Amino acid sequence: MRERDRVWPLRLVLPASDRVEDDDAEHAARQRRFRAVVAEQVSFVGRMLRRLGVPDADVDDAAQEVFFALHRKLDNVPAGKERAFLLGASSHQARHMGRMRIRHERRLNEQTLSADSTFHIDPEHLLRLRRARIVLDDAMDRMPYRCREVFVLHELEELSLSEVSSMLTIPLGTAKSRLRTARETFERHLARHTSHEQEG
Repeated sequence: MRERDRVWPLRLVLPASDRVEDDDAEHAARQRRFRAVVAEQVSFVGRMLRRLGVPDADVDDAAQEVFFALHRKLDNVPAGKERAFLLGASSHQARHMGRMRIRHERRLNEQTLSADSTFHIDPEHLLRLRRARIVLDDAMDRMPYRCREVFVLHELEELSLSEVSSMLTIPLGTAKSRLRTARETFERHLARHTSHEQEG
């Protein structure tokens, strides 16, 4: 399963309904729209928050704030633009929480391996997966923040640069420049890591 297809186990508490009559059709439609967006975009928000530097232990709380922001501003978000709003809110929330130091002993995400499947996988394979994840996380942590956004959306979420520039509301040339910087940072870190492994 590709990383972008994984379902993140976010534990969300959706905002309570406003104090309006049950027969308020406009309110009911708003609530249906909000819940539909949550169901469709919750995995995207979880991935983005983690990839933008939020530690696994804090992703639930960060996602909660992102969706609360959407709930508050939903009437001002045009239909079809909810994903772009959530990206901006996720980016803001990740910056607000600050860059956390990568935990080199971070346990594998629950979606990488289920409790039942761990008994059927070679321990050496698990170790390789853990090391690869650490290298990727560490490399992205070294990228300038705005370059990291572009890298995540293009390389990991597999969006085109045109889609990235539209979602981040930046010129296409800026998106290309930031992606180039991010790739150079990633390649330098990977080269250093490979060199250290060979020396060891």
